Amino acid sequence: NMEDIDALLADYSDTVTAITRRLREIVVSIMPDANEVVTGHKNISYHTDAGQMKGGMVYIAPFKDSVNLGFMDGIDLDDPQTLLGGSGKRLRHVKLQTVEAVEEMEPHLRNLLEQAKALKA
Repeated sequence: NMEDIDALLADYSDTVTAITRRLREIVVSIMPDANEVVTGHKNISYHTDAGQMKGGMVYIAPFKDSVNLGFMDGIDLDDPQTLLGGSGKRLRHVKLQTVEAVEEMEPHLRNLLEQAKALKA
């Protein structure tokens, strides 16, 4: 809920807050039925009714100077723009440092989010 998100973002800069809120709008527009949870890891996590582990799709992780849009099954996504970083076994993320970058990459981010959603359909 928004109170949890506001509380999470209280410690971050205006830029990080704006990026996080914009990413949330994009994620929710593509995954309106996803369960949204602010986790103890200071992430906003989105999962299906299968639960956070089994149904995990994406997360938004604010940091001091950037925000990661993370994909639980990132290794399985088609990423023609090579936006995804990370070297985990399955996780991949896109690191965003400005709201302009979010706007610029939005079509590609939406494509990745649609794929992530389809993997759990």
